[in-house]
Amino acid sequence: MKRIVKVKICVGTYSYVMGGADLLEIEKRLPGHLSGRVKVEGAIELPGVDENTMNPPFVSVNGKIIPEATDQKVIQAIEKELKNVETA
Repeated sequence: MKRIVKVKICVGTYSYVMGGADLLEIEKRLPGHLSGRVKVEGAIELPGVDENTMNPPFVSVNGKIIPEATDQKVIQAIEKELKNVETA
């Protein structure tokens, strides 16, 4: 059974205009080996985000916050989550 990684993209106004809108399409840009292993959804707020000390856009990968998220950062976090599960 394949493990699914949950990715939540902050779509609050500040995060959305700072890149969150583009990140909503990340599923289309995932490498082939991640296909079918990621569930992407938008969220108005992400628990754990501190807008006073973190910069948008914000993404949560299995509950772990990524500030200043980029495709590369999110893909690395997904791969790390899958590796941790497979070695556990």
